Amino acid sequence: MEKNLVIFQSQITEDIELIKDEFKSHHRYNDDNFVFNHWILDKIYMIDGEVMEDNIIDQSGDREIDCYVNYPDHKELYLIQNKYYTNSSIKVNQLSKFLIEPLSVLNQGKHPNAKLQKIYNQAKENNYKIYLYLYTTENKLDESLRNHIKEFNKKEQPYINADIFDLSSIFDLYYKEYFHGKTDEFNYEIKNIHENHMLKLSNLKDFWDNKLKEGYYVAIPIAEIYNLYKEAKESDYNIFDDNIREYLGNSSINAEIIKTLQCQKER
Repeated sequence: MEKNLVIFQSQITEDIELIKDEFKSHHRYNDDNFVFNHWILDKIYMIDGEVMEDNIIDQSGDREIDCYVNYPDHKELYLIQNKYYTNSSIKVNQLSKFLIEPLSVLNQGKHPNAKLQKIYNQAKENNYKIYLYLYTTENKLDESLRNHIKEFNKKEQPYINADIFDLSSIFDLYYKEYFHGKTDEFNYEIKNIHENHMLKLSNLKDFWDNKLKEGYYVAIPIAEIYNLYKEAKESDYNIFDDNIREYLGNSSINAEIIKTLQCQKER
């Protein structure tokens, strides 16, 4: 997919306005910077908008943590800072403060958000991986910021990892392919295609962590597709609806679709 970061930036701006309108009864949703936290949790981490209130702690005294995501099943805790910039840019000292202060306060058990402090304590007890992630809508980051991240990761404990994401990186995360981007690695063999109209895919199981024994694509001769269309048109049944389902980035709806596909009973 070709990147058009200008359009993507405009899309984020439109999304933020839609979120503000949806949550207009919440006074904190008047602030674009606060709403960007919501956007990151929704589009990148696919946290449902109705339940993410506890995840956003962006306020005075948050100790450099705007929001967080806890994945107890995977033993992962993400401490997140978001910068919704238009004309300014992040500085090394700001990045350094984010990398140092949150862990310092949490390790002392003194974070003002009691729920986050409790989650962090449990994370340490259960050997979680801790991520310090900073997202910024800048188009291009100064290389010194990335070097600072590299040096931090070299010195820190292996269970702690930091990273910084500019607009281009957020674009990649937003449009990331499920199945680890392996779609071009499908190996298939034709099995009686004229008899039962199936193409057998020999390695589809790789995309489901080897839990799926085999998978199929259905193949229909073009003449049959035309007949289907012709019959539908004659009966005034529109099989080509305007509501075409297409993957347009991370969302709670797409997350539910993926869950359904991964469930042996429901898929």
